[in-house]
Amino acid sequence: LVVAALAGLAPAVRTRVLHAWARELGASPAALSHRPVEALDALVTAWHGQGEVHLPGGLRVARRAGRLTGPDPAG
Repeated sequence: LVVAALAGLAPAVRTRVLHAWARELGASPAALSHRPVEALDALVTAWHGQGEVHLPGGLRVARRAGRLTGPDPAG
């Protein structure tokens, strides 16, 4: 996901997009609480070089080169 595009969205829309994206990555909807989505949002709105966000199911998301990147499908 492109950070600049996300940053331009209204907060409620942005968190819905991040929640849906986390589910697409494989995070269980039942285990995906407000806290990990809030941490993803911080990668967009309050990024200061922090590390990866850990999502339910052992998934990790990082901000690199102006994008949020999920797990590498190649392993």
